[in-house]
Amino acid sequence: MSVAEYPEGSSFNPGDWQTLARFWHAVARSEDIDEERPWGTRLLDVNLVLYRVDGRLTAARDFCPHRGTRLSLGKLKSERLICPYHGLEFDGRGVCTRIPGDPRATKIPPRFSNRSNRCACRSSAVSGILPRTCSRWPTASTGRRSA
Repeated sequence: MSVAEYPEGSSFNPGDWQTLARFWHAVARSEDIDEERPWGTRLLDVNLVLYRVDGRLTAARDFCPHRGTRLSLGKLKSERLICPYHGLEFDGRGVCTRIPGDPRATKIPPRFSNRSNRCACRSSAVSGILPRTCSRWPTASTGRRSA
């Protein structure tokens, strides 16, 4: 297990934050996340955007890597999350698939992709975890972590 990045200006002390970042936390209700609009939320002082594309639930940093706009203010169209500022398009893995300002771009640099987080839906609650922390979900029957 590697360590998640402590956010600058966090209201948590670093030790508590690192401990809490290793666990899953409820971040939304499943019925609030649809394929029509992105949903903004916050987990341990980190802004996240939740969205569904291709039937898949995705959690990513609520931050466009191009100019820093909140992606939760954007829209979902044609199975893509679209940034409200310059219209960059992201797929369900957080990968930038289109830059409208440069229609000739065939190879989009990786720096334009958004780091996606792990998320899961359990009992109508959407739970999220920050990147590079816990890799397993505890099972309901045993309380032990599944692979």
